[in-house]
Amino acid sequence: MRQWVLTLPFSLRFRLAYDARLTSEILRLFIRVIFASLRRRARRRFGLCAPRCGSVTFVQRFGDALNLNLHFHTLVLDGVYVRDAAHEIRFRPLPAPDDYEVGRIAVTIARRLARLLERRGLGRDGSIVEVDPCCQDQPLLASLYGASVRQRVATGPRRG
Repeated sequence: MRQWVLTLPFSLRFRLAYDARLTSEILRLFIRVIFASLRRRARRRFGLCAPRCGSVTFVQRFGDALNLNLHFHTLVLDGVYVRDAAHEIRFRPLPAPDDYEVGRIAVTIARRLARLLERRGLGRDGSIVEVDPCCQDQPLLASLYGASVRQRVATGPRRG
């Protein structure tokens, strides 16, 4: 098993606090990229056809200060499952990814995430107030989310 962790920029953490659909899309993207790497390495190393991958993810919604910090902890099998000649399902372990492969995965995730956000109208050019319904519909909740993401006290005499 290998643990992969995906953390995201503050502005995106804010959005993911209430946008379950976007959270699911980003998690799907993250897993697809890691699985593609495993399948590619398995085909290259063993010449396998149709290797299958496995993982489990914990969506953590807080950081070590109990602040709003949605991120993913994903345990991924360090190998793939395949059917052998006798139609038995076998696990084929793979060596750990090298630094180049980890970098490749990170760059691919970043590029695909940028495209996903652009398609949803959440690119760099958009103002958070224009595209963020939480800021418009629930300004107090948005203020609390924003303070938590920045690890600030939101209300009371110690505000800021």
